[in-house]
Amino acid sequence: MSQEGIEIIDHTVLDTIRALSGDDGADLLTQIIDIFLKDTPTQLDNLAKAAAGHDLESIRAIAHSMKSGSANLGAMRLSACFKELEQASRDRNMTDVPDLIQRIRGEWDRLFPHLIRIKAANQ
Repeated sequence: MSQEGIEIIDHTVLDTIRALSGDDGADLLTQIIDIFLKDTPTQLDNLAKAAAGHDLESIRAIAHSMKSGSANLGAMRLSACFKELEQASRDRNMTDVPDLIQRIRGEWDRLFPHLIRIKAANQ
């Protein structure tokens, strides 16, 4: 799947999070970003371990969870990568897993500084 034309962060999703909680919207968004920043590196490590062990069920479960979490934060490119990884694991296709994990790490590396800036702007 091509990532061209997909923004790293869909700011309409962030605006929705802010709007959901009224005056505390910035606080809610900051909390969600904090959780995502804390959990994602651990999940990426767990993903690498699952891939090293050819544990397709764990890969699928992590990819599914991270696909949703990424989309809920507006990280649509990262979510799309996790969707591809989830499908590869469902198809029992270990051949594509290393390349997909590498793409996911690249997307995470691009996303991370954006999340830090958004978090700082909300404080």
